[in-house]
Amino acid sequence: MKQETFKRNFTFDKGNINEEQRTVKLSFSSEEPYMRMTREHGEVWEVLDHSNVDFSRLNDSAPVLVNHNTDDHVGVVEHAGTMDQRGEATVRFGKSVRASEIFQDVVDGIRKNVSVGYSWTEAKQDGEKDGTPILRVGFLPYEISLASIPADNSVGVGRSDEAIIENKESEMAEEVKEVKEEVKIEVKETKPEVDVREVMEKATGAELKRATEIIAICDDYPELYDEAKKAIAEGTSEADFKGLALKRISNMKADNKVDVAPEIGLNKEETKNYSIMNVIRSIVDNKPELAEFERECSKTVQARMKLDNPRGFYMPMEVMKRDQVVGTDSKGGYLVETELRDQDYIDRLKKDLVVGQLGATILDGLVGNVAIPRMASGSTAYWVDEGSAPTESETAYDQVTLAPKTVAGFVDMSRLLTLQSTPAIEQLVQDDLRFVLSEAIDLAAIDETGANNQPTGLLQSSGVSSSDWATASTPTWAEIVGLESTLGTANSLKGNLGYLTTPAFAGLMKSTLKASSVAGYIMNDDRTMNGYNVAVSNNCQADTVIFGNFRDLLIGMWGTLDITVDPYALSTSGGIRVIAFQSVDVAVRHGASFAVEENAGS
Repeated sequence: MKQETFKRNFTFDKGNINEEQRTVKLSFSSEEPYMRMTREHGEVWEVLDHSNVDFSRLNDSAPVLVNHNTDDHVGVVEHAGTMDQRGEATVRFGKSVRASEIFQDVVDGIRKNVSVGYSWTEAKQDGEKDGTPILRVGFLPYEISLASIPADNSVGVGRSDEAIIENKESEMAEEVKEVKEEVKIEVKETKPEVDVREVMEKATGAELKRATEIIAICDDYPELYDEAKKAIAEGTSEADFKGLALKRISNMKADNKVDVAPEIGLNKEETKNYSIMNVIRSIVDNKPELAEFERECSKTVQARMKLDNPRGFYMPMEVMKRDQVVGTDSKGGYLVETELRDQDYIDRLKKDLVVGQLGATILDGLVGNVAIPRMASGSTAYWVDEGSAPTESETAYDQVTLAPKTVAGFVDMSRLLTLQSTPAIEQLVQDDLRFVLSEAIDLAAIDETGANNQPTGLLQSSGVSSSDWATASTPTWAEIVGLESTLGTANSLKGNLGYLTTPAFAGLMKSTLKASSVAGYIMNDDRTMNGYNVAVSNNCQADTVIFGNFRDLLIGMWGTLDITVDPYALSTSGGIRVIAFQSVDVAVRHGASFAVEENAGS
């Protein structure tokens, strides 16, 4: 079954609110038929089957959001289950300013609507209604939101069965009408027809230029043609339409990213039972039955992410969330597994990356080539005489592109080690793979050339300001401060600012006085310099200092880890090589966000 994300909206009342414990008991699903347009089945009546509900995601401290915005997290689901063919949950609000604000709106009766996000796990036809199929579906709810507009008022906290019966026909009739109107609008938006020739024939002079440039913006994004036609008719300027286009494109890319989330829905128990060592042993011993569950997970990741066949097997993101700690007892030691932590593989990897520590932007879950709109030059303001028109200026846009390039890293394991099955060994393999990949990605982000299928690193990117030390390999306080001035002159002194250098050069700056008339050393003992943090890496060129806004260093990640096993490379010693592949690319959003001091010719 193709994976689609659906939502339903309900309401609740004040009678089920516990202000002291900050909890609300609410209904979030019913078996009311709902007219829905789906990609796979077309128009159907959807009936949620409450005998076939997977509550694993909700009962794993699922988020409570506002309008399904993942950045607007205000609480958690404490418990979810079914009662009288309805889904019910108790949610608890946090104590942050935002969470308190939303909870108070709930208490005051301002926010009454609840929405649930879910996906289908099974769909069976159960008759038809007015010629439209009725599908009875099993479903997996994964988040509950406070919504602005309800679409189904048949259930909610404190709602009686009588209320459902009384309102059923009128609500359903209105609901069907709204859905059909929405479907018509969607078809119009997704299949626009613009008579460009007719537009051009009616336009002359400056009007022709404006219409031509607005239409040209839509060449790569045909979804914007309706907006373009409206903009031309209403006299919208090219600059204003570009702003609208950038916003729409960003929203489309954000929607695409949500659709390809690399998690596959494993619960805690399944995540705990997943074994990297099982997969390794199944490949080495040629016994697929040793890792049937893990192979099914790999197939699901492949389908979910629309990936090619793996070299070995794809590892689910949920497994990369696992974390173990070691405890001890009187007999010498045991292992205790902790609960899953909030950070995922990308966040863990980001902490291993030196550029990640400086605040580089990590884009994960990407699919296909990515083009990020960028303003290349802005409009200019002019002072004019009374009654005079300003000089015409234009805003120019281009794109920063990311295309997947594959990096591979490996760890070698002894034959004896592969026979172990403790959580510590699982974590050891996982950490080693992450470490070797982070080293390679760090090098790519800092200084790869772009040749031989490599990304183009920061030091090799166009637009980055570069100058030489006045005296080779001898930094001065004035030159260090000058890097900051360079960014300030380019209006780039903002964002995640910091310095990057090698450990050896950091040591030199910690022992070099600022100047005879200035107290202190260039670099402080707490690894700060000129008021900014300093990161060190041997992947940086020798005797080089980089200063910049590392938020403008983009690192794109496609898919998830592809892991394979080579039982032959170390066959003479009985060892095994485990190789991990990851698709990555690097780009600098604005070269002017970085300035470099280095030795001549380096």
